[in-house]
Amino acid sequence: MLCGPAGDPPRVVTVPLNTLTALADRTVVLSNTDHTFVNRPTYVNYHRMREMPVQEILALEALGNYFYFERHDPVDAALLTRIIEGAFASPLTPARMAATLRARLDAL
Repeated sequence: MLCGPAGDPPRVVTVPLNTLTALADRTVVLSNTDHTFVNRPTYVNYHRMREMPVQEILALEALGNYFYFERHDPVDAALLTRIIEGAFASPLTPARMAATLRARLDAL
């Protein structure tokens, strides 16, 4: 999650992390020194950034559907900033999602 919940029903902006491949977006690449969750080269998949209802995330978590969602410890402030800045730098971030994220951050 890139920002806290907002709206009614509450929604959050999410972005998945995926194993780095030859064709991956390299705007933000993570290594095992960035977070305990990362155990191999990993990229932030801005192409799949989306706004999700909090209830949907909780339902996926309750089902144990870790293919789509798995809760991890929060990242530190520096890494969160890097990921957010990457969302605006990546050519693969959908324009609608960049605008949504910008509006959320401006409202803080």
